[in-house]
Amino acid sequence: MMSEQAGEIFGYAKLFGQQQVKLIKLDLAERFSRVTSGLALILVLFIIVLFILLLLTIALGLYLGDIWDSYSKAFLVISGFYTVVGMLLIVFKRNLIINPILSLVLNEMLDYDEEED
Repeated sequence: MMSEQAGEIFGYAKLFGQQQVKLIKLDLAERFSRVTSGLALILVLFIIVLFILLLLTIALGLYLGDIWDSYSKAFLVISGFYTVVGMLLIVFKRNLIINPILSLVLNEMLDYDEEED
């Protein structure tokens, strides 16, 4: 009788452990999908902003070309501006790019339990 109860308790403990493993797998899959979808949204928004920036750059180049009577000077000035911006992004990439992305991913992965409460 005692061995039957011990076997039954062991069976329940084993079932409980299996359910816990399944729960952890589902939780990780949900967190991974939330992070992936968030990063995909950021990528899509980045592409849209990049396209708008391209059109605005062309418009500004044409406008400055009309004012300065030289399209080459206008696009050269705009290229110089983008070169300076690119160099600043390279210098400050940790503060402007890497840290915000890491914060987004880590907050999504670690603080998700607080949203459930």
